[in-house]
Amino acid sequence: TFHKLMLVSALKTQLFRNSRASLSASWQAWLDQHSKRDMSTANVQVQQGDKPQPVKTGNTNEPDYVRLSNGVLMPLIGYGTFQLQDADMVKQALEVGYRHLDCASLYGNQELVGRGIASWIAADPSKNKREDLFVTSKIFNDEHRPELLRKSAEKSIAELGTKYLDLLLLHWPNAFKPGSGSSFHGDVCPAEGEKPPGCVVFDDEVTHEQTWRAMEKLVDDGLVRCIGLSNFSHKEVTHICNIARIKPTINEIELHPFLAQKKFVAWCASMGVTCLAYGPLGGPNAYLPNDLLPHPTVTKVAQEAGKTNGQILVKWSVQRGVPVLVKTGTASRLKENLWGMMDYKLTDEQMAALDSLENGKRFVTVPWKKWETEPVPDPVPSTKA
Repeated sequence: TFHKLMLVSALKTQLFRNSRASLSASWQAWLDQHSKRDMSTANVQVQQGDKPQPVKTGNTNEPDYVRLSNGVLMPLIGYGTFQLQDADMVKQALEVGYRHLDCASLYGNQELVGRGIASWIAADPSKNKREDLFVTSKIFNDEHRPELLRKSAEKSIAELGTKYLDLLLLHWPNAFKPGSGSSFHGDVCPAEGEKPPGCVVFDDEVTHEQTWRAMEKLVDDGLVRCIGLSNFSHKEVTHICNIARIKPTINEIELHPFLAQKKFVAWCASMGVTCLAYGPLGGPNAYLPNDLLPHPTVTKVAQEAGKTNGQILVKWSVQRGVPVLVKTGTASRLKENLWGMMDYKLTDEQMAALDSLENGKRFVTVPWKKWETEPVPDPVPSTKA
């Protein structure tokens, strides 16, 4: 059926390219069982259909975008705007060839990003079109109530000047009580006694179902093309999928060789949810010192491949079929993180060396978030013939 073909194509594109050696046997068998078509056929299917397609990153032999479970194409490499302070960097990123911009209300810089987009379009209106872009924003924790969620989405669209969003995510599964002064970096407020400034008060007056219905309404009203999640665990993804009329297409999570989360990525794919990697270089040093980027193993592979350490870490994600967000405030690195990523491959030995760095380390961690420690289930078999 179409559903099964779409799932197989998505799994192929996300997880199958040159990654068999690094997949565990327990769920590699599942992928083999549900992936009988020749890869060349899958590639043809992915590359046809939706127009316009994201720009190519060089003389490529592989798709440089993924097809989400609802059929929408998303560039395989996107540009993250966290901590970005220069609108011209956005324009330069678009000039270099980035077409996915990852934004959020929490970042506080969406007007700046919008100016960069407008400047790029104005530079050549006949060539540079808004519809060629894939623009993401996120709903923060204190905006989960339906009326606040819609206001946040509308504000993001206005600030970005994009008329609609290609993807809107729930930034975190945890809802903060509006007006409580909860800080992203705060600890949970004590149940009794004085509450220190910035401590987190969770919102028990809104449910995930109410929040998700508000997300679906944005799709119904044409303000958003795709909806998804960020930092959601397998239990939380399962819950949303079970209650959803419009399924989530994305779960944006921290992914890099220290935190590969291979089984979780495969399980999400089996649910029709594409994992999108943030922090692929192990940073961006906003929370913990980055000991991944200069790691001797990363350096050794980079020297062997004739690439930079950053390029190797981006390639590690791309080669295992995981779409990735790169972030830089340096113009010279814009090209470095994008161009030519699809026209070479790391060897199985090099991928295995990077895989061996897995240690479960997170660079993005906050006091109020309790990460799930229960084992991730095996991928869900397709029940449709």
